[in-house]
Amino acid sequence: MHTPPTPQIYRARYVYPIDQLPITDGAIVIDNHILQAVDTYASIKSSFSHYPTVDLGDVILLPGFVNSHTHLALSHMRGKVPYSGCFIDWVRTLVTLRQTTEIPLNEIIADAVDESISSGVTLVGDICYNHQTWPHLKKLPIRKTCFAELFGHGHHLETQKTYLDECIATTQVDPLLKLGISPHAPYSVGRPLYELAYQYAHAYGLKITTHLAETVIEETFLKSGSGAWVDYLKEIDRWQDDIIIPHTTPVHFFATMARGGYPGLLAHVNYISDDDLNLLAKQQNVSVAYCPRTHQFFQHKNHRFAEMIARGINVCIGTDSLASNTTLSILDEIRFLHKHHQDFDQATLLQMATINGAKSLGFEETVGTITKGKAADLTAIPIHRNANCPIEDLLTSNEQPTWTMINGVIV
Repeated sequence: MHTPPTPQIYRARYVYPIDQLPITDGAIVIDNHILQAVDTYASIKSSFSHYPTVDLGDVILLPGFVNSHTHLALSHMRGKVPYSGCFIDWVRTLVTLRQTTEIPLNEIIADAVDESISSGVTLVGDICYNHQTWPHLKKLPIRKTCFAELFGHGHHLETQKTYLDECIATTQVDPLLKLGISPHAPYSVGRPLYELAYQYAHAYGLKITTHLAETVIEETFLKSGSGAWVDYLKEIDRWQDDIIIPHTTPVHFFATMARGGYPGLLAHVNYISDDDLNLLAKQQNVSVAYCPRTHQFFQHKNHRFAEMIARGINVCIGTDSLASNTTLSILDEIRFLHKHHQDFDQATLLQMATINGAKSLGFEETVGTITKGKAADLTAIPIHRNANCPIEDLLTSNEQPTWTMINGVIV
């Protein structure tokens, strides 16, 4: 890691701030980790003539990518958890591997962060069982919201309260680290614990995330209290006779938890009806983390992300874990989306990968666009084949980032 001299000018063939069109022969000024100016190189140099210039060459300079939904602690599972058509079988294999791995967690996290940064990711929303990853992520130069995961049905919540109190008391937040709460999913977390999570999130100003409407069997569980999830909960001795079955869809269940418009980041939302979509669009400050390649891995039906965006829902991008994906690259995700949805607006794809993700994790005032006053979280990707159409080139090439900066530091 190299700390650049400050103040400094960085020049690129294109600078794409996201909140405005790409700037040809653009430049930025960074001083004390903060973006001081963004404009054409000629304009920047005339105003900051005494600042040294680093020419990044034939690249497009972007805000760093945001991985809104991931489980970095599972990054040693790449290719080890095949999917044969049964989600419960996949979960069984994943749990067994997690319990039997001999790889130290600090090594898993360090490798995952290296891979993320190499792909231009500068901010992650990481969910971890027992909130184990934050001390390791704390030491690493990536921006993050670390979500403490919650499980449990029933009304006796003393253990979960103690756990949340400990998470809040011990997690050492800083400009690069926020704490969040993650009630896992409606089939593993009951209404009382969801309500407790929202109480803590509201009281301490924490982001909250949950898996929602991920599978068909989740909706079966919530509507009827039957099916594969009931069988699995009994198998692992987590079924309780006082579990409350809401007899509604996952989206309607969430809406009752989020009454009052408290913001939430919903992971996946793969299976929703028209009524669900209408209800979701009415919720305030809700984000949906779509994980395209994981969606394909599990052979889900077409995702309704474009309709969500059209209805004003903040849709962002995640990779999920390497137990269901091949890389931790958000660039790979949006290239995959572009390949399969070539008519979808390219600029919107880049927004989903940057500012929408920053908003979902509570960092929209700090990062997500190249804007004066924001932190310098940036990545540069070579432009070659179609230099006159830089966004098209970015989305259709195989080029990987050659330069990434987080908080004004080249990483």
